[in-house]
Amino acid sequence: MRRTALLGFCSLLASAFLFAVSGPIAKTLYDGGWSPGAVLLVRVAGSAIVLLPATAHALRGHWALVARHWGSIVAYGAVCFAGMQGFFFLAIEHLSVTLAQLIQMTAPVMVVFWLWLRTRRRPSNLTFLGVAVAVGGILLLLDPRGSPLSLAGVLLAFAAALCTVVYFLVSAKQRTPLPPAAYIGLSMAAGALVVMASGAARIIPLEFTLSDVPFAGLDLPAAVPLMLLVVFTVAAYLLGIVGLRCIGPTVGSFTSFSEVPFAALAAWILLAEFPDPALVTGGMLILGGIALVKCGDIVSARRRRTAAPATVP
Repeated sequence: MRRTALLGFCSLLASAFLFAVSGPIAKTLYDGGWSPGAVLLVRVAGSAIVLLPATAHALRGHWALVARHWGSIVAYGAVCFAGMQGFFFLAIEHLSVTLAQLIQMTAPVMVVFWLWLRTRRRPSNLTFLGVAVAVGGILLLLDPRGSPLSLAGVLLAFAAALCTVVYFLVSAKQRTPLPPAAYIGLSMAAGALVVMASGAARIIPLEFTLSDVPFAGLDLPAAVPLMLLVVFTVAAYLLGIVGLRCIGPTVGSFTSFSEVPFAALAAWILLAEFPDPALVTGGMLILGGIALVKCGDIVSARRRRTAAPATVP
């Protein structure tokens, strides 16, 4: 049991690191003339192609499962690939990578209020304290007296947070018997179709260039960051699903918050975006608030189990 938990934790930590590095890599492509839609399309479609052999092998004799769970596959691809990544990539066109990541990390707070509204169960005082601390961090980050921020970027980052809320809620209830590689591969294919349709409808621009792009202080062909982006995406989602199946959504969602310091480190190395003191302080408040929210959620669950009437055999 301990080995399973350790495997899950390490898998999610590696997944968080790969997700965090993807943002700065994508931003180097923006600086080279690529649009967010084009980067997202190559990332999702390329990942689906990379996973195609594993998907086909895993589904041998199990194609009936695809027909049975096609709705879940399409929804997961549209929201968790096209939506969550698309809004985030659009946000970092207007904001720093770290700030966009921090705003997206408010998703667990949204989950708390959604569950309160849906279940009519009041969260614990510890949960409310965590919400207050996290909101304080957001207010510090969005201080109007500081450097000017883009309203469009903030709204796009919050849209990515909403997609993350859906990701956590769906993952917590996900019980499909499909293997991880097959589920991710099919969902990525569905997400790629959504991005292509959005580009055809001119909802998002699909612009790219064949010229070199600035990457880690060098001018390299665009294929280099694109390949890294595809490989990191495949590995991040596969590791994420393995980790969630090992330790569950509660601890898993908390582990994913390590993306914030990873994103700051990656942005510093690749983009020279050194985090200022206000960003560091606000980020620490948000992470501390999220930790309190998760602790309060655990306390509430234990109280409900204690208050539940014992069944007589």
